[in-house]
Amino acid sequence: MRMNGRAAERLEFSPTPSEDVRMRFTVRHETIYRYSAPVSLSPHLLRLNPRAEGATILERSLTVDPKSIAFREETDRFGNRVTHLDFEGFSDRLRIESRFDLETVAPEPFAGLGAPPLPWAGGSDDPMAQYRSGEALSLSQDLRSNAPQYR
Repeated sequence: MRMNGRAAERLEFSPTPSEDVRMRFTVRHETIYRYSAPVSLSPHLLRLNPRAEGATILERSLTVDPKSIAFREETDRFGNRVTHLDFEGFSDRLRIESRFDLETVAPEPFAGLGAPPLPWAGGSDDPMAQYRSGEALSLSQDLRSNAPQYR
């Protein structure tokens, strides 16, 4: 391959099974409510926490303005971390900002298990066998030669 008159360097990435493939994500979510007049803020249930399965949470923060009078975190029945907030008084705005950094490590593909099972049989009664064995090419050529010609 050539780019701008010179040979392009081909980059290849193929990690060996022993090396970790890590990805780091930084996520920021902001919700702002503005009201034309001061309002009483109702209790809020926030679902802005990352799930930790398969990841390491490096940093996490939640900023709420105006400040809540009650703050409680718990895990719901589906395993999600939720945050309950209660407020007092009146405000003409509500700002909620959630930030987190997390790092994931890609699992080894099918480590120790081999390829995943296919949803069809692999024997002579396998309807997809002709496509995996190379017969598909000759089949597609047969279909093209027998296809009606439109002019």
